[in-house]
Amino acid sequence: MKVADSLIKQHRLAFIDAIRGLAIIFMVEAHVMNSCLDPAYKRGTLFEYVDISNGMVTVAFLFCAGAGFFLAMRNRIDEYQKFGSGFWRYLRRLGFILGVAYWLHIPRHRVDLFLSMPREELMSFLQFDVLHVIVACTFFSLVCVLVLGNMRRVQWLFAVLSVCIFAATPIVWSWNPERVLPLPLAMALMEPPLSKFPLFPWAGYFFAGVVTTGAFAASSHRHRFAIAALVGGVVLSAAAFYMQYAGIAYPGVHDWWLTSPEHSLYRLGMIIALFGGMFLVERWAEGSWPHTLLRRSGQESLGFYVIHLMIVYGSVVNQGINRLWANSLTPVEFIGVTTTVVGIVYGIVFQWQKFRYRSPDRARYTLYVLFSAFMLMFLLWPLFDPL
Repeated sequence: MKVADSLIKQHRLAFIDAIRGLAIIFMVEAHVMNSCLDPAYKRGTLFEYVDISNGMVTVAFLFCAGAGFFLAMRNRIDEYQKFGSGFWRYLRRLGFILGVAYWLHIPRHRVDLFLSMPREELMSFLQFDVLHVIVACTFFSLVCVLVLGNMRRVQWLFAVLSVCIFAATPIVWSWNPERVLPLPLAMALMEPPLSKFPLFPWAGYFFAGVVTTGAFAASSHRHRFAIAALVGGVVLSAAAFYMQYAGIAYPGVHDWWLTSPEHSLYRLGMIIALFGGMFLVERWAEGSWPHTLLRRSGQESLGFYVIHLMIVYGSVVNQGINRLWANSLTPVEFIGVTTTVVGIVYGIVFQWQKFRYRSPDRARYTLYVLFSAFMLMFLLWPLFDPL
């Protein structure tokens, strides 16, 4: 039984990583398109289909993050409930990801300017993005696992919770959370553009990933489960799409593409269908270079996320290509730039992957050195260049 569970786990990880890898390519394409493509080309049927597909990128990342949480927890609940070393390593990784999430939003390169930044920049720094949602959902899920002590109970809870999150989104978006919450917490519920990805509705996809992966792992007929997920996901998406014409009125903010529960279910159906489809495709694609490339990319999704954002949008230590080609590229130029960015990111991340596998201690020390260098620059810059 343990051997079978191990094989199942490896197989699931492979196709879930492939989903992440596929999302990475669309993520780079979406960000280059949003920041660099000439607005004259952002119209027409083709663009609308591309834009809709780009909207699935974040859904895929959050769903796969939920899947990853289930895989990490299913055989370690006892260890985590005893607060063993693995528990603290897991918390440290969450802290690292949260630190990276906020670092990407730092608007000033020196501490004196950072502490005196206007409210608009403070809100930009505190806004919730994909990494914030993943960390918040993972931490909440970890607490649920420790309290309930059983993944099956957690799955039932999350199934209800995901539906409730989708249903409550219109109401939450009509409410000003800053009235009762401190700004850092309120930003988790602020609607766009104040926060790009607030917890409502985006947290629902994380919890749905936990539930779907848990049901898949418990199934004794995984091939049938995958077919059912593929067909059922498509049916759910189609039904949710046409429900917008039913004239259902919800309290709060009503925007089908942003807050509607039907739209959340539409996206959920699509990612469940992709979940089943990728499992079925992997049966004959496993070992091929596209599958290997996607799988390796998915294993390094955090690195891809950070580096491509630094290249496209810039960071506190560099300027992005959006400054160079803001809203100016033709479709041909856009394809060329996107391909180049994907190639650069792949090269950097895969070299780092090799370095980390060969010398894990040196890789860890390298991160410490980079972090220390930035903090020294950030804290000491005012001493050498006073305003």
